[in-house]
Amino acid sequence: MKLFSSLINTCLFVGLSPLAPGTVGSIFALFVWWFFQPSFAILIILIIIISLLSYFTILFELTNTNEKDPQHIVVDEAIGMWISVLFLSTNDYVYIIFALILFRLFDILKPSIINRVQNIKGPAGILFDDIIAGLMTCIIIAGISI
Repeated sequence: MKLFSSLINTCLFVGLSPLAPGTVGSIFALFVWWFFQPSFAILIILIIIISLLSYFTILFELTNTNEKDPQHIVVDEAIGMWISVLFLSTNDYVYIIFALILFRLFDILKPSIINRVQNIKGPAGILFDDIIAGLMTCIIIAGISI
């Protein structure tokens, strides 16, 4: 179970990057999305499944550590990034880059509700701040790309 949790939580060990693991995890998520080019419906289903699965893998990992939000857990960044590009085509390069920058800014700066949500204990707090950052990014990108 430990290896399985690590594979999920670190996005195939991408989260073990010594430099900016959250950003590396977000870029990895973009490459996965771009490579597979899932339809809107498939992407929604994947986001739901990965969110539910990662809740339990993060919970498993948190029971074995004293850290509140370990940096190597980047599955939350992947989920948030996929939400950010939900309405984009893989050919919308400018909007994809803008979505990455905006999502990372929201995730790092944690304005407003993102900051409050991250204070929820356990996997929910780890996941929800990135989900909300992804939703905020998605709304802004959808609004300017029309």
